[in-house]
Amino acid sequence: MRAPHIHFDVVNADYRLATKMYFPGEDLNAKDLLLSTLASRHRDPNAATCQPAATSEPGVMAFRWNIFWLT
Repeated sequence: MRAPHIHFDVVNADYRLATKMYFPGEDLNAKDLLLSTLASRHRDPNAATCQPAATSEPGVMAFRWNIFWLT
């Protein structure tokens, strides 16, 4: 079973970035094959995890996550 996540596919004329965003505090994050092995592959697992964000909408969860495109 995989941790809850969202797939993103960002493209332009020359590049394609396929990535995933994970949610903080999920029980399955520690067991997710991709997320749990990022540190051993010299990647920051926190960069793949969104952060809670403020919202004024009752009953709505909001998150913030940045995509950096480095060439």
